[in-house]
Amino acid sequence: MEKLDHSMVLQKLCKSTKKWGCFFSLINEDFTKSTEIVKAAPWLSLDNDLDCQMICDESGYVLFDSEEECHLIYDKTVGDDGPKKLNPYNGPARIYMLTCNPDGELMNENT
Repeated sequence: MEKLDHSMVLQKLCKSTKKWGCFFSLINEDFTKSTEIVKAAPWLSLDNDLDCQMICDESGYVLFDSEEECHLIYDKTVGDDGPKKLNPYNGPARIYMLTCNPDGELMNENT
């Protein structure tokens, strides 16, 4: 048996695919406030079925084609650290995000 938490899953996922990735989770939110959620994470869309499912699940994993794309999404996501340079949103929604490089090393965390 092997037990994995979300950061361990992210590490294995990134290492096996050789991609940059992130895990995100809604902080004290429910999916009924989805318009606020997409303001805190504008890379999520209410017009996309998978995004809506991840919002309902209150978490998800995203893989990126480049390091730059990963950093851009991270820099647009408002977590407990508050508004970002690329996203001045300061409403009630907050999104936890943890990034990982293709070697499975955890990188940034917005807490």
